Amino acid sequence: MPSLNERKDDLPLLTEFFVKKICSKLGKINRRVSEDVLVLFKKYDWPGNIRQLEYIIESALTLIRSNEPEILLEHLPEYFRITSVDNEINSIKESEDDDNVSLKDEINRMEKNRIILTLEQTNGNISKAAKKLNMSRQSLHYRMKKYKIKISKSKIF
Repeated sequence: MPSLNERKDDLPLLTEFFVKKICSKLGKINRRVSEDVLVLFKKYDWPGNIRQLEYIIESALTLIRSNEPEILLEHLPEYFRITSVDNEINSIKESEDDDNVSLKDEINRMEKNRIILTLEQTNGNISKAAKKLNMSRQSLHYRMKKYKIKISKSKIF
């Protein structure tokens, strides 16, 4: 069986499976997982593989209040959030060390990556992506042109 790192595209399905399984086990109503949590899951290295994913979801579901409809970043175990933030900071440091990148260039890179990720999450639907990014369709079109982001039927590049 391939590691979770090699199956990051399966994370939404695996996450949904574990949420349903654990909610049933705990006698709780089914919850959604926020997009921010899914983005963090996709960025994470998963050294503990699938068991770690299940444990993190179970931990989050034990912390969630009955009136909260979805798992948020604040529900995740602290060690997981800290490790994930540390990984992101290290990634930024590595890009700074390697390229001696200006702050403006780094912000542009992060904005471009976020737009691409959101477009992938919305299957290239610009209206939905703009709404998720809290911007107008025109602003998203402008940024897509600025960063040379193109959408084809099969992928976003």
